[in-house]
Amino acid sequence: MLRRLNLDYGFLGGLGVMLPRFTKGAKIYWCLECNVPVVEQSYCSKCSSVCFRVKLTPPSDIRPCFEDEVKDLRELVKRELGLSEKELDLIVPRNQLVFFNKIPYIDAADEVVVQGQIVGHRYYDPVSGKWRFKPMYHGVARLLENRVGYYAVVDLPRFAKGYEIHGDRLVEANLPEEKEKYVALVTVNGEVQGVGVKLRGKRIRVAKYWSSKKPLYLNKPSSVEDLLKANVIRLERLVLRSKKILERTLEKHSGKRPIVSYSGGKDSLVTLHIALNSVGVDEAIFNDTGLELPETLENVDKVAELYGLRLHVASAGNRFFDSLWIYGPPARDYRWCCKVCKLTPIARTYREVTSSEIISIVGQRKYESIQRYRQRYFEKSRWLPKVYLLSPILDWSALEVWLYVFKEKLPYNALYAQGLDRIGCWLCPACELAEFNTVKTLHPELWDPWEKYLMKYAEKRSLPGEWVKYGWWRWKKLPGDQKRFIKKLGLNIDEMEEKNQKIEYVSRVKKDKNSIIVYFSIIVDLKKVEALLPIYVDEYSLREDKLEFTSPRGNKISLYRSFLKIELKNTENVLEDFTDIIHIALRATLCSKCYSCVNWCPNNAIIYDSLIGGFRVIRDKCSKCKICNKECPTVRYVGSNIIKNFEPLIVFYSIEA
Repeated sequence: MLRRLNLDYGFLGGLGVMLPRFTKGAKIYWCLECNVPVVEQSYCSKCSSVCFRVKLTPPSDIRPCFEDEVKDLRELVKRELGLSEKELDLIVPRNQLVFFNKIPYIDAADEVVVQGQIVGHRYYDPVSGKWRFKPMYHGVARLLENRVGYYAVVDLPRFAKGYEIHGDRLVEANLPEEKEKYVALVTVNGEVQGVGVKLRGKRIRVAKYWSSKKPLYLNKPSSVEDLLKANVIRLERLVLRSKKILERTLEKHSGKRPIVSYSGGKDSLVTLHIALNSVGVDEAIFNDTGLELPETLENVDKVAELYGLRLHVASAGNRFFDSLWIYGPPARDYRWCCKVCKLTPIARTYREVTSSEIISIVGQRKYESIQRYRQRYFEKSRWLPKVYLLSPILDWSALEVWLYVFKEKLPYNALYAQGLDRIGCWLCPACELAEFNTVKTLHPELWDPWEKYLMKYAEKRSLPGEWVKYGWWRWKKLPGDQKRFIKKLGLNIDEMEEKNQKIEYVSRVKKDKNSIIVYFSIIVDLKKVEALLPIYVDEYSLREDKLEFTSPRGNKISLYRSFLKIELKNTENVLEDFTDIIHIALRATLCSKCYSCVNWCPNNAIIYDSLIGGFRVIRDKCSKCKICNKECPTVRYVGSNIIKNFEPLIVFYSIEA
């Protein structure tokens, strides 16, 4: 299975779990004659030359750099390596295409690919809040061969990572005055090369080393036109296959309604264009989460008008900010925002559009993540009722997507040319600090209020300022690389995680004679709870300050505005009763009005009651399946956390009884 999926399992330090990672990816070759990459074939479609394989970090999902990105990269390399304008051409040549390949790092990082060779790593440094450049492999070889930039010839037979080279070992060197600058290294015998970090005086710490490379120079201009011609056969085959996937799937499932999901990003743009031209699907849906950048909204309007789309907008309005008081900041392992602002508005819009099943034609690609690598071309959605996902460009690489965009002259989002590789919610916890910095630069009017909210949230929970600065709100449970970074800064990891994970809607639980009492730190809305109780019991009584009923398991329940009392009659199932009541009480009181319960109810038994400002269950229609509880974001992200924290205590008290 691992070989088939091209996956491996690596230990993620600090988490104590084995997580899959890519071991292989797209095959990238390079044409020496045309000086451009060729995808998945070892010959050039333009000149028929045999190409050489480029060794890149998996999944090798390279993308072309835009003009402004190349300009910024040249300035960065020049500054970091102490190069003149002419010397700079050795690392980042003018009039040639440059490519980025994402690599694992604590933040954003890319291999910089020039002339089919990795010349360095561009990475975002969280401490300085700036991009940096580290020369690597063929970049180091070029610096050494031409004796330019910062370099050192060392009187040693080999290197070891972390080894400190002292000045008396330097045979020849051009060292920077500043500390922390990178220095190209080579042993005096020329067999080993590496890169080091300048320390005090003439000392250098070895960061990485490898067997010496011989640089290859391709002094030939290259253009997008050359790139297209070199890959024309591959692109034609890809497009033909995607069209067949669309045609066959829609023909086989003709009873389902096809709608393209357009996000304003390059992948969905290509998918839309192919679907429109091959099978005539001109109906699309755009999910406006309320967190879209202005450029994305402009692009959606432009594309809809250009192609005459029947566009449905699934709008979340201001729901994200209205829900912050319930959930707090979202995180990669706490993605309530996707449920509230993305999935439920889409599901609700689909219900309004049609009662039939839907085929959502999406621009998902397997190289985007391990989860998507496992995905099939056509499968039922796990998150949307009555929706099937069709991914016609699943096997495409990022470069192939851009080839199609350039060939067809598609109106791509302006944010790509401004340095954003990912189009989506501007504060998404899946983003890196580098992306946040770009958003802050482009749209401070959006970022500044969000940053102020985070600072107030941190202050309330006694979290350090670094929690905001380094974006640690993006995780509830911090990954290994972030923990190592925190430890290096001398901060308390456990204390930070505990404060960030704590959800305080239940303050404490105690045992009183033959009862368990649960104290809330919020005021429970009994009328809203009563409106949802038919999913649990049929008979109950509501007084001004108390809601009473007997659970299906025989325990007597008394729910007050500030606490819950469970009189134990059946001690075997107390945890189930505790779970059900907590879920209903929190769901009613902390409702974000996302309509997830309405979307998922198989019997249409839930309606919004404006008199109570919440949702009501129609008793005669309800089958007590509790799917609405399962799909409620408050239950999933708040209630489940509380149950997990108090489960051992509830079990202990029930046994004690």
